[in-house]
Amino acid sequence: MGQPILLAELESHLWEAANILRGNPVDRTDWKSYILPLLFFKRVCDAWDGEHAAMLAEYGEDSADEHRFQIRKKCHWQDVRAAPRNVGTALANAMRGIEAANEKHLYGVFGDAPWTNKERLPDEFLKDLIEHFSEITIGNSRVASDVIGDAYEFLIRAFADATNKKAGKLVMSLKRTWKGGVRAVVFEPLALIARLGSKTRKRMTRIRTGSK
Repeated sequence: MGQPILLAELESHLWEAANILRGNPVDRTDWKSYILPLLFFKRVCDAWDGEHAAMLAEYGEDSADEHRFQIRKKCHWQDVRAAPRNVGTALANAMRGIEAANEKHLYGVFGDAPWTNKERLPDEFLKDLIEHFSEITIGNSRVASDVIGDAYEFLIRAFADATNKKAGKLVMSLKRTWKGGVRAVVFEPLALIARLGSKTRKRMTRIRTGSK
């Protein structure tokens, strides 16, 4: 099952993902738009795998109703990892497939990064990123408390600091979507924050301004 991933361990892994992006024709202000969707994609798939294994052990079969999120055929992380070419297309299709299968909760969650742009994101580069994230397992058994949400906040602040831009320019908000209070990242225009609850608005204000 493995030990829970510590915050420092996950932060380090996220920063190494940023290092992979260095030297590629992706503006550093956009790095978060690639790292966070990949992390969340991996999180969804690892959680699904854990649920699948638990159901096989207890019932001898899988039940779609017992999964927090649904993953369609050819939309799993391992399907994208196994793609020999056109990795960006496989990745985009998998993300859209997961959104469509979980439209009520995950519509638009993966954002609109140009995964199919081979000039910016050639296959070998995407394979490097995918293999990097494949090194960690972030299913429910390995993620304790709010460690994932805390890591998102770290990356938001880190990129804001690295680019000398206020985090208020970021187009994302955090919502609670996981059982047990683990947060998932949801990409939304900041204009939509006004529609969220007061606690979420206060949280986003703190993240955007860097206040405590």
